[in-house]
Amino acid sequence: MPNSPVDGEHNSPHIDISVLKTEVAYSPVTGPVTPSPLRADYVAHAARLIAGLQAAFTVSARPSEERPPGVEPGVIVEVETMPLDSPRKKTKPVPDLDFTQQSIRVLQTRRTDEKTEIGVIFVPDRSRDFLQRRIAEYGEAPRRNKERLHKAEFESIETIRQGSADSLYVGREPFETSQTVWWELWLIPEGRQPLIVAARTRGIDLHPSSLEFPDIEIVFMHANTAQIRVIAAVTYGYIAEIRRAGARPSVILEDSETVGQPDWVEDLAARLAPPPSDAPSVCVLDTGVAAAHQLIQPGLARALAYKDEWNTDDHEAFGGHGTPMAGLALYGDLFFPCQSGTIHKMTHWVESMKILPPPPYVGNDPASYGDITQGAVAKIEIEDPLRPRVHCLAVTDDVYDPARPSSWSGAIDQAAAGTMPGDDAPLPRRLFLISTGNVPDNGKLDDVLPLRGLEDPAQSWPPPCSFRARLTVRMASPAPTTMRRR
Repeated sequence: MPNSPVDGEHNSPHIDISVLKTEVAYSPVTGPVTPSPLRADYVAHAARLIAGLQAAFTVSARPSEERPPGVEPGVIVEVETMPLDSPRKKTKPVPDLDFTQQSIRVLQTRRTDEKTEIGVIFVPDRSRDFLQRRIAEYGEAPRRNKERLHKAEFESIETIRQGSADSLYVGREPFETSQTVWWELWLIPEGRQPLIVAARTRGIDLHPSSLEFPDIEIVFMHANTAQIRVIAAVTYGYIAEIRRAGARPSVILEDSETVGQPDWVEDLAARLAPPPSDAPSVCVLDTGVAAAHQLIQPGLARALAYKDEWNTDDHEAFGGHGTPMAGLALYGDLFFPCQSGTIHKMTHWVESMKILPPPPYVGNDPASYGDITQGAVAKIEIEDPLRPRVHCLAVTDDVYDPARPSSWSGAIDQAAAGTMPGDDAPLPRRLFLISTGNVPDNGKLDDVLPLRGLEDPAQSWPPPCSFRARLTVRMASPAPTTMRRR
């Protein structure tokens, strides 16, 4: 190659193959290219498809309950394409079987592990003869020099069979559940009103929020599987897919017409399986805990206070502070346990150690922060010395300079290393998770606190940056680690 930038042994001239060339005049292809037929007997194939369609219209496919006004009677039909003879080939897609004037529409398609495709189709009663006649025409011998009628629509279809509401379900979790959970119903644009009527008639809750797209609308229904089957059966043709509700916590955070947060709490509390007796624990050093809360009580190993006269109740206003911290330690994100509908097996315990005094007691002396923290750790360990635990400190202060070491950070270092007074060999190394920042109520990243002034018990770190949260992990090591999460 002229002016090639490549040097060395690979910089060689191209191989000249011009001596091997031959010239052939172009000869256009005459006549249509006819692909090989997929069926050996089209008459028998058409008869088999018609028999499947007729079976799909049997009485068993009919809903036993009344449809909402304006909903056309019809059935759900499944069509499956033929399997391929070569594993290298892709599946044959479901043909286009949307016939607008007859209201026949393909609701969804999916691929199987056997490399076939299944299409779920709504066929109104009034269009049954139309579809059957079209299949019969496909089975007839084509006229001379003509293509077989409707070959593109039916040749690749292996079977037609009766469908049901179960055919509309998409998901890895089992469709069957007796629990009342949230579902996503994917509707065609005209489907919202019939669904509302069907749900209200049967006292089933629909969430007021929905997601709208150009050709689909997703609504959320609180029901069990039996109710979903009934709703789908009386609105055949309007629901394209049924799914378990995904990551939309608004269905829990916002009260709907019949289901509010107390209902969610009561439902989850009835499905809790307490942790094993020897499970580890998270010790929350905070403002106490509402020990009788339905979601806290099953996983609360014990509640103590640094001073007995403080009591153990959570004295912080507006729902407390130690209580939601204990809930966070027990469950993490509550959305998924709430909407799963299954038994929730708790994997660990939570312990509450109250280290902040309630009114009218005077606040702790900053000089005693370290002593109180170590004393709280020792008191909880005396109660249950052999249990593996993590200590969680979710309190801050504005007394110390966050960029400099303090007696508080030194006391935590000493406790983490297992060398505080009273520790015996072998040294009991401890893990501390420490909050070093706050997020304001508006949640804006630019306004994250603290940039100055809030106590960082670790003290040896640079001043916090504009992150949504900062978490210091203190453990027995020469160089503690700071974890930051956006």
